[in-house]
Amino acid sequence: MKDLHQTALDYCLGILPGHEVVEFEALIAKDPDATVAYTNALDDLGLIGQSSPEVNLASDLRQRILNIAECDNSSSTIPSALPRTSPPFHGLRYSGGGASVDLLDIRDTIKRSAVENIYETMIGLTPFVSGSSAASSGDLRELQEHLSSIPSSPENIPLASQIPLQNDYWANGKNGDLSSFSLKRVLLTSLPSLNFFISKLSSGEGGICDVRRVFYLCRDQLKIMRSCFGDLDKPRLSKDEEIRHHGTSLLRSKWWGANHTFVNQISKASLGHFFDGPITERCVEYAEYDSNVYSLANLLATLSSDKNFQINLYKDKIPDVSLAVITAPTIDSEHVRISQLFCAPEEISGEINQFSALVQLVLESVGRAFRFSNVADVLDSGLVGCERVDQSTSLWFSWPVILPLNQVGALAETSNPDS
Repeated sequence: MKDLHQTALDYCLGILPGHEVVEFEALIAKDPDATVAYTNALDDLGLIGQSSPEVNLASDLRQRILNIAECDNSSSTIPSALPRTSPPFHGLRYSGGGASVDLLDIRDTIKRSAVENIYETMIGLTPFVSGSSAASSGDLRELQEHLSSIPSSPENIPLASQIPLQNDYWANGKNGDLSSFSLKRVLLTSLPSLNFFISKLSSGEGGICDVRRVFYLCRDQLKIMRSCFGDLDKPRLSKDEEIRHHGTSLLRSKWWGANHTFVNQISKASLGHFFDGPITERCVEYAEYDSNVYSLANLLATLSSDKNFQINLYKDKIPDVSLAVITAPTIDSEHVRISQLFCAPEEISGEINQFSALVQLVLESVGRAFRFSNVADVLDSGLVGCERVDQSTSLWFSWPVILPLNQVGALAETSNPDS
């Protein structure tokens, strides 16, 4: 177990992993030092509360607390089409970074420059939305002044639609441009929602809850970009590649009650079942996992009939696999529209648009994680899918679980956007 005082603090804050909670509670019952550490942690947190300056609370704080307190796992839906056995094991567990290319692999210099400009803009924005910023306490003046100095961002979704997404990954780059997948992942996952909330804050319509959302989206966008282009920011990428477990609590903290948007359609996320524990081993892996969640959330945020969607995370519903399931009510025609996207690229009728590109990104990622040789095998495996349940659509993707022998290393934190 980690340092006793830190463990006590994590326990009091409710962020200690489930198995460590049991260990620490048993330790309190028999070890006086643990009891003292627990009492001191309570005192320390009380002093922090008393010494902190008064801030304006986010308008959605009460509802977010209620969402946490009233989380109903009984409404969570597990797809019936899941495989019953573990996928084939192929050597070491995948831990991210398998599709990284260099910026110079982008043959179009305009698109290459756009990627660099987006990254530098997000790096510059980070200090103005972090937890220590004035904006996080309700004073938006510095943030709005900074945003006013940023040139208008390009219309990134049309830019993404100009990038051909062929079956290049499975051809190992022999017949096409591997950078097309990286460009799509950079432009179509977290960036559309980030652009929306930045525009909202720039116009003076945003509040603290929007600052918090921009913080999470900005942090995720930076990590996704570094995982896609290995030479974009090598010093930070080297830190992303260190062993650092990312738990489900990170996803819970940023998605609980969050507004999310894609192509200007706003929906609200809720959480169902969330297993407790690590989900990825490195930041570079978490960035790829994160982009898959964004991809499926983008689809359902746009097509949900009541502008709500639910995220569920399961472990071992498929042996040795973690499972992300995103569900939203949809009308029949929209479900048919979504389900037709879950096919190999060569089977898509017509031009690949932004919606089919999102599905292809998830298929490509899961195929890489489980060492499949083609999209058809990924779809046949049931590790990615789409299913109609009552009047809702459930989308899911799978990821290699972290086995006990892998559970070593530091835990990731949320306070630093570079971490």
